[in-house]
Amino acid sequence: MHYAAYLQIDWFDYLQAMRDGVDKHGPVRAGTYAMTGGGKQFAHAPSSEEGGM
Repeated sequence: MHYAAYLQIDWFDYLQAMRDGVDKHGPVRAGTYAMTGGGKQFAHAPSSEEGGM
């Protein structure tokens, strides 16, 4: 079971909460949720031009 399901949070709300946490506290540097990707910015919701909803 995923943590979002355990907390009964809608998946997209969970993803936005993760983004909001990165915006507020900075990127995760270690552990399961460590942010990697060669310097790409993952903390914003994609716009409609980027393929978002």
